Amino acid sequence: EGTFDKSKSGICTDMAVEAAQRFEAAGIDARVVGGETAKGNHAWVEYKGADGQYHRFDPTAAATSKNANQAIDTNSNGYNYGRIIETYNDVPAEVPSL
Repeated sequence: EGTFDKSKSGICTDMAVEAAQRFEAAGIDARVVGGETAKGNHAWVEYKGADGQYHRFDPTAAATSKNANQAIDTNSNGYNYGRIIETYNDVPAEVPSL
């Protein structure tokens, strides 16, 4: 989590898919979530923790703030997460570079 997206580029969906792929590659179940926030529609990741529960991880908050703690401590990053619109459990495989 602390080394996510050093490029600081892309949109929330790109970052959520990449983060979910990284969790999956590490053997951690993850899903991409689309929902409403105080800043409009947004995408983030939920990963399954050691407790068997899903936890929110917002890579966009980490990239825009340049602080990975903002991705983990989602109560203080200004997005004010609201209603979940859709959850995508099938994370696409990493696309090879052309």
